[in-house]
Amino acid sequence: MNQNLLIIFILCSCLILFFGCKKVVTESPTPGQLEKIALETLDNIPLQYGKLMAVTTHGQYEGWAQLWFVDDSSTIRMVRVQFHFNRIHENVLVIQRQ
Repeated sequence: MNQNLLIIFILCSCLILFFGCKKVVTESPTPGQLEKIALETLDNIPLQYGKLMAVTTHGQYEGWAQLWFVDDSSTIRMVRVQFHFNRIHENVLVIQRQ
């Protein structure tokens, strides 16, 4: 008799836990309005991008570095470079300043 009560208690506890759970929803932000342009050639970075201001990395993108340039009109451009294969990413992030 005690075994039956224990089994019923365990089943009821499992049902309560199962129906009491709620799916966790993580909302991702909507994409911003920053512009991405394509490099015409992938063997150099145009001088018009201005002075190299910083080089950063991100742990999620191993082997890639971000080169941050600022030109005379204060436009910021981020060029990604994959240094394991000596490759420049074709998309450049452009941040306009006003």
